[in-house]
Amino acid sequence: MVVKTSRITHFELGAKDTKRAMRFYEKVFGWRFQKWGSGDVEYWLATTGDDEDIGINGAIMPMQPNIPQMVNTIGVENIEKASKDIEANGGKIIQPKMQVGTMGSVAYFLDTEGVMMGIFEPSEESMRMARERMNK
Repeated sequence: MVVKTSRITHFELGAKDTKRAMRFYEKVFGWRFQKWGSGDVEYWLATTGDDEDIGINGAIMPMQPNIPQMVNTIGVENIEKASKDIEANGGKIIQPKMQVGTMGSVAYFLDTEGVMMGIFEPSEESMRMARERMNK
């Protein structure tokens, strides 16, 4: 098997309060969580959407001192609605909506744990291009 490209396939989100973080992502984005492992391991698998949809799944775990956080971007249908939902559930928009060429719009926020994430609303053009790539 030859790997032609490297793609993000999973994310890990370190949280100060995992239960609070899970409530935030469940309420704002509809993510579902399932505990993984047994005993004292606190690792929650995050299902971010249906398997037919484009995207990745990941996990929420307690924040680790030596593991850096990174910005992941979440696709949304309506960036204005998502921004309102973020703030209504304890998050903070730190970079309001801005245009990303012809690809769509992006905004950045801090979640309830202080983790910076992005939200991205694709344009019709970028959605058309993605469908064409999938059909090749």
